[in-house]
Amino acid sequence: MLPIQIASLIIIAVFTLLGNVFNAFIVVVNGIGWVKTRHLNSSAIILSALGIARFFLQWAITMERISTVYTLQFFIAFYTIWTFLDFVNVWFAALLCVLYCTKIANFSHPLFILLKLKFPGVVPWFLLGSLLISLVTSIPTAWVFIKYHNSTTNLSSNSMIYFSIAEDLPKKQSNSTEVIPIYAAYMISILFLGYTPPLFIMCVALHLLIRFLCGHTWKMKDNATGYCNPRLEVYFTTIKVMVSFLILSVLNFIGIIWGISDLFAKENSWSYITSVVNAAYLSLHSVILILSNSKLRQILVRIFHHAKIVSRGDIT
Repeated sequence: MLPIQIASLIIIAVFTLLGNVFNAFIVVVNGIGWVKTRHLNSSAIILSALGIARFFLQWAITMERISTVYTLQFFIAFYTIWTFLDFVNVWFAALLCVLYCTKIANFSHPLFILLKLKFPGVVPWFLLGSLLISLVTSIPTAWVFIKYHNSTTNLSSNSMIYFSIAEDLPKKQSNSTEVIPIYAAYMISILFLGYTPPLFIMCVALHLLIRFLCGHTWKMKDNATGYCNPRLEVYFTTIKVMVSFLILSVLNFIGIIWGISDLFAKENSWSYITSVVNAAYLSLHSVILILSNSKLRQILVRIFHHAKIVSRGDIT
């Protein structure tokens, strides 16, 4: 195993561990809050749903890294579920961006007013709708792998598939390299279908929020305290968070496309960098969610402060 392979696997393992810890933290904190009050606001609901989805998605990433033998049925089910969780993740992130936008921005358009008034109350239904859309758009993944298997191999459905990473499957099983681009194109089409709508929603929400804050700042430019307004600082922090969401989601999307399209057929450092980017996406996004949420951030600070005191021996 090359040094860069070892390094990338270590980095991926670290990001996966951190991501699982932070996602579990989000879910547990909001779960405890629900037990105490029997109520969760719309932001906490989306954060909890996002944390659960990412927890399972990162475990799927871990399984893919440590497993080298699959039956065909398991392989198809595994990557279909992975695609479903990936779509769910980006949809939930898009809904969070919409929530941020509706909470901060104010426009006179009737549709925006309706969305601003109704969206917080129907968040569970939007989450359910996101699950259904993700399920529908991920099911074709199974069809692609079945068709690819039938057209390139003579293995039975109970045969064992040996490979180290998903991208190695076409190279190790294909009897004809001519069909690979066709099925790669099918998978890329599925990914575009699953990713494009939520990414577009993120862009629209970000555009509306930036447009509103630019106008709001312009109106306050003659106010001596306008640029020092704490509320305005929170608004700009929200924009930074949404921009980071969008950038990380796009980078993750590009990484997946690179893997599927088999652009890195030969062993090189870029393929491992792509894998690291995909693993880092979920962890970094969860960290941003915690740091941008005052409740989660305060609880995390208290936990670290308590752990620091215990490590010094101040508490017996």
